[in-house]
Amino acid sequence: MNIAIDFDGTFDRDTGAWEAVIQVLRERGHQLFMVTSRNDDDKELVRRWAECSGISRGRVICTSGAAKRWFCEQRGLKIDVWIDDDPGSIENGK
Repeated sequence: MNIAIDFDGTFDRDTGAWEAVIQVLRERGHQLFMVTSRNDDDKELVRRWAECSGISRGRVICTSGAAKRWFCEQRGLKIDVWIDDDPGSIENGK
């Protein structure tokens, strides 16, 4: 499964818990992505957190406020499970 975890308000609220979840999901063969509404200007910050948590640098996606599902699908990426404190941002953006 492709699983997307939001950064602001989700991952950053309890990084230790998410790091444990990410480890288990990776061990079970799932593909993890960090998908955020942040701009590309913030990508390096998010990449550092993602990489320390077990999500590769290349799997950090900054949508610059665009709808997350649309943004990913335009790049050929289908996410099966979304984990986000603001579900509206997945379909509508910010």
